[in-house]
Amino acid sequence: MPNDDVKRDEDMAGATLPASRPRRVLRLVPRLALIGAIALAAVVGGSRWVIVSSAQERVYWRTSAVPHRRAALVLGAKVELSGAPSVSLRERVRAAVELYRAGRVDHLLMSGDHSRPDYDEPSTMRRLAIEAGVPAADITRDFAGFDTWDSCVRAKAVFGVTDPVLVTQGFHADRAVFLCRQAGLDPVALATPDEAIPGSVVPKLRAREWLAAPKAVFEGWTDDEPTYRGRFEGLGETDEAGR
Repeated sequence: MPNDDVKRDEDMAGATLPASRPRRVLRLVPRLALIGAIALAAVVGGSRWVIVSSAQERVYWRTSAVPHRRAALVLGAKVELSGAPSVSLRERVRAAVELYRAGRVDHLLMSGDHSRPDYDEPSTMRRLAIEAGVPAADITRDFAGFDTWDSCVRAKAVFGVTDPVLVTQGFHADRAVFLCRQAGLDPVALATPDEAIPGSVVPKLRAREWLAAPKAVFEGWTDDEPTYRGRFEGLGETDEAGR
């Protein structure tokens, strides 16, 4: 009997005790993180591929290459607290004016954010275009273009624009075309050079486009409602009560 006790003690001394539950969970964390990272990369990469494929052969980089369309849909961008347009916004308006002067479009639809009394992208865009020689009668403002999807949906539902020339930066052009196609439009885009924007900002903007891809695909595939749809007005008829 004593010999049996000694043998049992020796066996237990050489045995490996199972890891505690917290320790096993900690060992799983790196694996779960890796799986999550791979899944996220697949979602982002797949969404980006869908967007770029949708925009293929619809993005132009020269005004002379853009086919004639009834209207340019000029997408809004940041206005500084002073009221001055950001470089991105100024470039978009410049390109839109070039389209108008070249006879590629007959009308400019300025779509942007005017959610606060002290912040007005469309009116800033309109002012720049008028200063560049575009008649006020050929400019319409959409004050509820709070993002690209809203601008696309409202261009058709409120202003009757079905085949616009989208005007935006190159890094944004693919996503804009994709969203407008999902909204039932037949768009092309004139891309302004990214190089016109300060160099330190461009990599961040391009990275943001990748991160925004899943949201864009979700909006497009679910036919999400814009923030504010509004009633039909027609292009150039009222300009939001003539403001």
